[in-house]
Amino acid sequence: MLKFKINEIEEGDSVQDVTVAAEDLALGVDSGDLFDVRVEFNRSRNMIQARLLVEGDLHLVCDRSLEPFEYPVQAEYTVIFKPDVDEETEDDQVAVRRLNMPSNLIDITRDVRDTLLLTIPIRKLHPRFVDEDGEEIPFETPHASEPETDPRWAALTSLTSAQQKN
Repeated sequence: MLKFKINEIEEGDSVQDVTVAAEDLALGVDSGDLFDVRVEFNRSRNMIQARLLVEGDLHLVCDRSLEPFEYPVQAEYTVIFKPDVDEETEDDQVAVRRLNMPSNLIDITRDVRDTLLLTIPIRKLHPRFVDEDGEEIPFETPHASEPETDPRWAALTSLTSAQQKN
């Protein structure tokens, strides 16, 4: 898990590198085995800022072809812990959380999990369906001069017209 003792975080700037097993994050999606998390702390007397840098691979399934593929993840998020926070807030870049000094513990597991989940694209496409600019390659459809008609339509039409005459 990603829990740190407050008294072990140095005053000023410090860095902790942690490798986290995917099952510890409870992502709810198939993922790689391990994620590398770098936590850059900046601690002052009344605040701890934790900048999270997360790297790893997610195993996704292509929405177009249903093929599994590796999706590399590099994400960043900042969490600020303050003792005088009445209401915790968060947005897509920063979260402000209450610093509970008596517990002597901060937990950033939820923030790392949410950061990873937010990197999953809405439309999951295998890399072979994406061009070098990151744009989706459209489907290629055969171009015929005349649209092909299914011969079963003619048989169905003659059958229904014969039934209407009777």
